[in-house]
Amino acid sequence: MANVHPRPRVGVALCGAELAGVAHAGVLCALEEMGVQIDHVAGSSSGSLVAALYAYGYRYRDFDAMVRRFPGLLLSDYGFPVVTSVLNIVRKSVHINQIPVPNGLLRGHKLLKYIRNLLADRKPQMDYSLVATDLFSTKAVVFTNHTETIEQGTAYRSTDVPREVLGSCAMPGMLTPVPLRGWLLVDGGVRDIVPVQALRNAGCDRVIAIDVHQLPATWRPVTTVDVMARSMATLLDEAKQTSDLAGRDVFVLRPDLEWTSWWAARKPMAHNLHTARTYTHQQASELMRFLRRSFV
Repeated sequence: MANVHPRPRVGVALCGAELAGVAHAGVLCALEEMGVQIDHVAGSSSGSLVAALYAYGYRYRDFDAMVRRFPGLLLSDYGFPVVTSVLNIVRKSVHINQIPVPNGLLRGHKLLKYIRNLLADRKPQMDYSLVATDLFSTKAVVFTNHTETIEQGTAYRSTDVPREVLGSCAMPGMLTPVPLRGWLLVDGGVRDIVPVQALRNAGCDRVIAIDVHQLPATWRPVTTVDVMARSMATLLDEAKQTSDLAGRDVFVLRPDLEWTSWWAARKPMAHNLHTARTYTHQQASELMRFLRRSFV
């Protein structure tokens, strides 16, 4: 009888990239069209939102419709960070024990509601992991529905996906940190911008890493937010350079994308969605050779 080699367990790692992260959806949908069976998706920062949506059944048409209706600046809810910080200093000076978390530029309440609405009346259809950073311990925190990983102690059970995604996306200074189950969560990219290790811990022996985190050479600052975002992106890019993308079990996809701003989001987001889908199909031959290697 001929030896039968098991199909490799395939995971897809989605990095953070602000609004350009929608390109992850284009790659995921192209992989499905190519017949690649994805067993687990893991996302960090903005990649966590796409990972959650894909795990909850979003496919190309759903993502395309989401992009066309994206509310952009309507998701902004100014947090008055200076005011809340001053109030907290006063509270501390009079020895008040319960001091609220100081706000970022945005409180994140509208974004949380938006995420909840996107996931409403849906249930997960596959394994997923969402990576955030805990400011108390300064360590990565992985939320998952993958039972074996939870039992191993390398991840925590996912119980509130919208808040976990919000925490993973909470760029320091931009979004208010998210208190959850004893953690104080901020952007997952601070500790793990491309969550390859989370997939390895979940038993994936082939990882497709989608690297859409780019630093456009033509960037020019227009607002204070631009300066903050660029500074954070620079730090995250350095973290990416020291990540484990070079592993033999990792295939990296890097579609060339347009920079996306919150005030003019829909057109470049739609462009990036379609561009990433086309780019992935162009990598089909090399990608399939990578996946077949595990059968040998």
